[in-house]
Amino acid sequence: DSVRLLRVFHSGVMTEWRERERAMVRHGHEVVLISAARWDEGGRGVELDPGDDAFVRPARTFGSQPNLFVYDPRPLWRALGDHTLDVIDIHEEPCSLAAAEVLLLRSLRRNRAPYVLYSAQNIHKRYPVPFRWFERYALRHAGGVSVCNAEAGHILGSKGPQTTAALVPLGIDIDRFAPALRSPPTGPLHIGYVGRLESHKGVDVLLRAVAALPDARLDLAGAGPKEGEL
Repeated sequence: DSVRLLRVFHSGVMTEWRERERAMVRHGHEVVLISAARWDEGGRGVELDPGDDAFVRPARTFGSQPNLFVYDPRPLWRALGDHTLDVIDIHEEPCSLAAAEVLLLRSLRRNRAPYVLYSAQNIHKRYPVPFRWFERYALRHAGGVSVCNAEAGHILGSKGPQTTAALVPLGIDIDRFAPALRSPPTGPLHIGYVGRLESHKGVDVLLRAVAALPDARLDLAGAGPKEGEL
C-alpha cells in the first residue's frame, strides 16, 4: 500500500540529500518535503534548487544553529492541514525548536497522524529548560525514532522513548563512491577533513593529534566561525 508522508528536513536544501524522498516516490508513495529555502552547509549558504523534485516545498528559516532555528510556520500549517497523512517524519533533533514547532502546529491543526523522530546526537547532554521539556514530550509521544549511529541509540534509550530507536546508517551512492582498487598507502600519513569549522566538530582536537604525529600532513576543506582561530 502507498503511504502519504510529510517530511520536515532542513538539510533537504542539498539536492544530493533528497534521494530518500526520490526512492519513496519511485516506490509509489506520496511525499511532501518541507525543506529550508536556504541553509549553511559546510560553511557556505546553499539555496534550495528543487530541480525535478516536485515534492519539495521551501520554507524560510529563522536562526542558523540546527537546534535553535524555526521555520516560517505557513508552509507547515498548510501541509499539516492534510488530515489524510499517514506519517509525519520530523528529521530534526527531538530537543530542537524546529521539532517543537512542528508538534505545536500539528496539535493546533488537530492532525492525528503519528510522527517519527530522528537523532544523530552521540554525546550525552542534559539540555536546559525548555529544551529538556521539548525533548521529553517529543520522545514520549513519538510513534518511532531512528538514529544514524549506535551511540545515539544508546543515549536516546536512556531518555525514555516509548519505542526502541531503529539504527538507519547514513547512506552512500555506491555508483559514485567505492573503495579504490589499490594497495594500502605507505609513507607519510595524509589526512583530510571536509566540513564546517565549528567548535563542536572537534577540528582543534584533530589539529593537535596531527601535530603529535611525525611526518603527517593534514588538509582542511571548509569554512565557519572557527576558521581564523584554527
